[in-house]
Amino acid sequence: MRLLPVLSLAPLAAVGLHLPWSIFSQELVNKWRLSNDVKVPIQLGVMSRCPDALLCESVFNKVLPKVNDRIDISLVYVAKFDSEEPDFGVKCLHGREECAGNVQQLCVKKYEPEVWWEFVQCQNFEGRYRVGDPDLALKCAKTVGIDWENGKVGRCAGRDGSGKGKEGVALLKKSVTLGQSLNIKYVIHP
Repeated sequence: MRLLPVLSLAPLAAVGLHLPWSIFSQELVNKWRLSNDVKVPIQLGVMSRCPDALLCESVFNKVLPKVNDRIDISLVYVAKFDSEEPDFGVKCLHGREECAGNVQQLCVKKYEPEVWWEFVQCQNFEGRYRVGDPDLALKCAKTVGIDWENGKVGRCAGRDGSGKGKEGVALLKKSVTLGQSLNIKYVIHP
């Protein structure tokens, strides 16, 4: 496995693209030619409130209509484990609201994958300082057709939209662990 940087434009950056080198094997290239059901896995290392993440996601939003049937895109959230953090167990660079936004997006990805990307884009459209806000999560869920309060997403992330649901926090920790194993890090530039 190898990490290829996509972009790093702002002082706070944690955006990466992870493509397994095995996708370049001749065997897989031949499979692509023979089959339309093989999808290239793309993992973007992001923080939901990071300006770089919103920029990267907006670029992918323009590309996805052309390649969506050929890729399997996911977000890997960047944070640091912190046993002192009472709600999330991780410290997010852009604050607790970012942790909540990460959880909200992870739960939507798990239980409503067909509208997950639209949910993320809805949050991003409101600006990075609103990502993680419970009211925005509920608004975006309604916009993309998710029954948050009565469905699995709400159970996962918290029925109130807080992002503090037990399952969602576990998904966040799993994502942070994955990011660390892929050596995706955030760097604070002077």
